[in-house]
Amino acid sequence: METIQEPTSRTVGAAPLFRRMADEIGLVTLINGMVRWDARQSAVSPGERILVMILDVLAGKTPLYRLWERLTTTDLEILVGLSQKAVS
Repeated sequence: METIQEPTSRTVGAAPLFRRMADEIGLVTLINGMVRWDARQSAVSPGERILVMILDVLAGKTPLYRLWERLTTTDLEILVGLSQKAVS
């Protein structure tokens, strides 16, 4: 017999709206162009990392040292378009 699991919900709040605004101005591309980084050593670009911090400030104001905890309850795919999991 198959067990039915209750669906989980993930918080995103107004962050998708802010994400759309960041996309309109090309924020991630702008940041990535301003810093030196090696895509082979990092799965997530500096622009995407900074965007997540900006979105958190605008939508939730989690202390920076606890940001990874908040991201574990956030739908990152909707928020930043990543199919990644938050890790500490």
